[in-house]
Amino acid sequence: MDCIEENLPNGFEQALPSSSPSASANQYVATDITVPEGMNFNLATLNAYLWVTGGMVVSAEIVVYADDDGVPDSDAIIAAFDEVLPSSQVELNAQFGYNYYDVSFEIPLTVLQGQSNLTTTYWISIYTSTTGTDGAWEMTSDSSVGNQIAYSLNFGSTWQISQNYDAVYNFEGECSFITSVEDYSLVEFEYYPNPAKDNIQLVAKTEIAFVEINDLMGHKVYFETIGASSALIDLSELNKGIYVLKVSSNDLIETYQFVKE
Repeated sequence: MDCIEENLPNGFEQALPSSSPSASANQYVATDITVPEGMNFNLATLNAYLWVTGGMVVSAEIVVYADDDGVPDSDAIIAAFDEVLPSSQVELNAQFGYNYYDVSFEIPLTVLQGQSNLTTTYWISIYTSTTGTDGAWEMTSDSSVGNQIAYSLNFGSTWQISQNYDAVYNFEGECSFITSVEDYSLVEFEYYPNPAKDNIQLVAKTEIAFVEINDLMGHKVYFETIGASSALIDLSELNKGIYVLKVSSNDLIETYQFVKE
């Protein structure tokens, strides 16, 4: 099913710089997205109202973060995409030295994993490269979805909230229902806990040949030959984030997801 989260504009009210070149080139800006309870959000399209002084948006660095108590978690980057070109860029207005654009970006499908009984928060930053001298992400004080907009003065290392404002955006993708542990047992395999911290337990009715763990960019971060019907996998060396778990058993390879906290 389609999933959309948006926060509407309020007449070009205000904006926070987040671009290069810029007098505030070290500043990143991020807004949050909420994954509904019992769902996964497969994010594909980002749309934002962006301001540029005397130019246009050339590309953007887009980063998806996990949540850290109401701000982006710089130690838990879910996905990062460099030099993403706009798929569309429509000029809406021009005043006070700014050109105002409605800009869309298409990103590789990014799975924002939800939880069975809770909503889940992630954060998305858009840092633009422009042909102008300054760029900013439009904000509004008229409405807020989830948390208010966050900003970092040190390239995303630490974050704080901009009181009374939220970003203007539209995020779109496909939502799918979470498959429960009971559903996994239908293929005679379970893994728990999820989310996990230091370890994750695997239990199968048949012998597990091997286990592979990849991050969401497809990079292999763990591999182990098992040769037993159960195993305790050490996750202590993994950063926080969402991972893809591949399990080979009975000449089949099944793929699952889990969250490392």
